Amino acid sequence: MLRGTMEAMRQSWTDDRLDDLNLKVDRLSDRVDRGFEAVDRRFEAMDRRFERVEDEFVAVRKEIKEGFDGLHKTLIQLSAGFASILITAILGIVATQL
Repeated sequence: MLRGTMEAMRQSWTDDRLDDLNLKVDRLSDRVDRGFEAVDRRFEAMDRRFERVEDEFVAVRKEIKEGFDGLHKTLIQLSAGFASILITAILGIVATQL
């Protein structure tokens, strides 16, 4: 049964119907191409936005690094100060005990 239907359908494809089908396929192809062009434009816009975000991340990382470097330097200075005070205190205690 299916085979007879398929043969009937194949025999009914005239040149005019094939031309109509080709025209529809061409129109669909044009629509798909326009759709992809729109998608490409959107991706280009997204790429530009991601580049800005990436630049902002780089700037933030630089600020954070500079902040930690400054904190590290301050901690070292404080540690050295406390160590010198402690050493002076210990030497003072030792000196008074002699």
